Amino acid sequence: MRRRPGLVRALGVAVGGLLAVAACGQGGGTSQPSQTLAADQTLKFAIGDDFGTLDPAQLNAESDSEVAQNVFNGLIKFDQNLNIVPDIAAKMPDISSDGLTYTFKLRQDVTFSNGDKVTSKDVVYSWNRAAAQQGPYSTNLSAIAGFDKLSTKPPPVAQIEALLAKN
Repeated sequence: MRRRPGLVRALGVAVGGLLAVAACGQGGGTSQPSQTLAADQTLKFAIGDDFGTLDPAQLNAESDSEVAQNVFNGLIKFDQNLNIVPDIAAKMPDISSDGLTYTFKLRQDVTFSNGDKVTSKDVVYSWNRAAAQQGPYSTNLSAIAGFDKLSTKPPPVAQIEALLAKN
């Protein structure tokens, strides 16, 4: 018996296509997707590589950033439609007339995992620590006044708060 490679290949493609259509539930039926939620509402997503750190000031790779974005909150975030919206901020910032000062009001219900309230001092400390650590992404903070004056050790929070109070 002589085989016809073109016919065998065509039959293979046809059978594969039928299997794919059947597997997708598209076999001509008009069934609607289920509106019932799964009992387990845990979101699981793949990360392309092991992450190197959970320290936001030292993020060094895409996998580090992916984990950090799913573990930590910021003043603002992207919503499902990629709009910038408040996260731990109560609203979008008030911007000074010269466009150089952004004032954020924090939500009152934000706490750390141990129950302590998140305060403006915590935000200032985190920014100063990230800038002073000079991690791989620290230059993302370089547009903020004072970035270039930080050494490898941020000033005490009380000193920063006093400077902020003096404007």
